[in-house]
Amino acid sequence: MNCPHCGAVVPDGALYCPSCRYEVGATQRIPKATGVWCPSCGALMPEGAEVCDKCGRPLHEHVAPRAKRSINLPEIEVEEKPRQKVSIGSALPPEEGFDSGLRSPDRLPRPRFLLFAAFMALLVVGGAVVLITHPWNPRINDIRATEDADLSMVGFPGERETLTGQDSTRRDVATTSTYDTLLDLYGRLGELSERADACEGVFFDIAITGTSEERAEAAEEVRALAIELSNTIAEIGQVSGANGAYADDISNLVALGNWLRNRVDALSRAWEIDLSYADPAAVEDTVKAPVTSSEYVNWGALFEQNYDAWAPVNRE
Repeated sequence: MNCPHCGAVVPDGALYCPSCRYEVGATQRIPKATGVWCPSCGALMPEGAEVCDKCGRPLHEHVAPRAKRSINLPEIEVEEKPRQKVSIGSALPPEEGFDSGLRSPDRLPRPRFLLFAAFMALLVVGGAVVLITHPWNPRINDIRATEDADLSMVGFPGERETLTGQDSTRRDVATTSTYDTLLDLYGRLGELSERADACEGVFFDIAITGTSEERAEAAEEVRALAIELSNTIAEIGQVSGANGAYADDISNLVALGNWLRNRVDALSRAWEIDLSYADPAAVEDTVKAPVTSSEYVNWGALFEQNYDAWAPVNRE
């Protein structure tokens, strides 16, 4: 036969093609055995044999049937009795006047119900007592500063009622709109930018030639400006409507504030370097390096280029 896969000649009786190992599905023929099987050892003997050549037992031995023991037992007749109905009932005698499976409406409530009612009454009364003696305070776990703080030692003379960098300064939407809030913060950024320009001018005027007292006073003014600018940026981020129509306006004001804050921080570092030398004129390039870098100039240019274009628009 030929292999159905590759066409090679496959010998008769082979299970796999010798060329491609394809399973041809051919089966070997097993010749049918002829003869007589020995009932004793199972050997195959030729036809007509009378005795098994293996075990010597006769191949046609007659096996007598097994004897059966006869036992005469009397027949037992089973008398079928009618089934009795079994009723399940309480062993306790019924109560007087109790004629149904329902509890009479004039009976006392169960102890379980009395315990539940007492527990609910205790819960309601106890909750009312706690509410009266300990009224709910929504700011009981608020750890942010709300007391008056003296900021005279950090460059901001006087006292403020709250630290806006830590406390929420979100405005009441019921009294002012989001647009009015953003417009006020936008104007405040413009004022802070003008103050930053003035502080920059003072730096270039007295950083090298000024007295130590003049330079220290100018440095304090820059630090105070940085604190106020940080509070303003935090207040912008807390304005309601960040996920609404004013999301882009809020993002723009935060960008303006960050550019201005980077510029003020660089100016503050320049004053720190200046005050660390007794004679800043000897290291003039080192002192002025933070405010003459390309990054410092770029922050100011970005603020000036985008301030007018990013004025908040009334979307209410």
